Amino acid sequence: MPRILALTVRPVTGPDTRYRIAQYVPLFREAGLEVVCHALYSPDYYRLLGLPGRPAAKALGLGAAFLRRLADIARQARHVDAVWVGRELFPLGPPVLEKLLFHLNPRVILDIDDAIYLPDAANPGFIHRQLRDFGKLGRLAGAFRAVVCGNAFLADYFREKNPNVHVIPTVVPMADYGSITRSASPRPRIGWIGTPSNAGHLEVVREPLTRLAASHDFTFTVVGLSRPLDWGLPNMLHKSWTLEGELGFFADFDIGIMPLRDSPFARGKCAFKIIQYMAAGIPVVASPVGSNLDVVREGENGFLADCAGAWMRALAALLGDPHLRRTMGEAGRRIVREGFSLEGHWKRYAEIIKECL
Repeated sequence: MPRILALTVRPVTGPDTRYRIAQYVPLFREAGLEVVCHALYSPDYYRLLGLPGRPAAKALGLGAAFLRRLADIARQARHVDAVWVGRELFPLGPPVLEKLLFHLNPRVILDIDDAIYLPDAANPGFIHRQLRDFGKLGRLAGAFRAVVCGNAFLADYFREKNPNVHVIPTVVPMADYGSITRSASPRPRIGWIGTPSNAGHLEVVREPLTRLAASHDFTFTVVGLSRPLDWGLPNMLHKSWTLEGELGFFADFDIGIMPLRDSPFARGKCAFKIIQYMAAGIPVVASPVGSNLDVVREGENGFLADCAGAWMRALAALLGDPHLRRTMGEAGRRIVREGFSLEGHWKRYAEIIKECL
């Protein structure tokens, strides 16, 4: 059985690793591919990165992660049939590890779900701005045996540099999501789930939610931030994300939102929050940016909102109409089954990897 070494940045608690790499591993085994996964960040270090402060601990942890990644490549790359890279090998500096990997094993497949070759205006940290080599992936793109992108925006970039580019969206297992049902609540609930690095996009909905709270009774639940938002909204809940509780969070949402500040980086996002909401039977309201435009069908499974007034109108319509929420949620679930399910995509992904061996 061919052996594949999967090298991811984040552990399985990171959504890119969990949904673009790890969930395929048992299914690929059925297709005759044995995958072994190694993450750059340990679970403890990944949690540390989501917390404010502690720069010395973060720097030391990153140095240790570099050495682990170097050891993984040096010890294993030449002994496997292919290497499957999730996003990148290391987030900072020149392509030292990448050049070593290509030297030891030319059969390297890249999976990418974010425009990490562009600066992220919503996450403008010093390290991100000053120490990241944004041109690295572009210079290396032609060396990959295949590039698997989460959306067409990313694919367009890589097709200029590599002839073997495929689009596979970030998908969910409907065997799990399809069974989620709404929990009881005295008032409708608007929900957002994400990571601390995406918190800046929530500013898009601060004004509309504040104004809406003056005339509508609702709960706003935020899952996954390292510290609470100080917005002063009534009935605002903050929940810590856990792997074990992930599906349960969606059971406590009646409306799912995905606000985005428009930027080239944001246009590379894969609308994954929306796909999760839809799979769980939740109607969505989202910014008309990037893949959101491809996933949200206006008036069928949700609404697109390009300004504060549009956000207020869309959310008010859903808050005031349980039947509309239910029918849009059912439509979203159907759309995911048809185009964004793990069950519908894993065999094609396995074939892409086999063709690279």
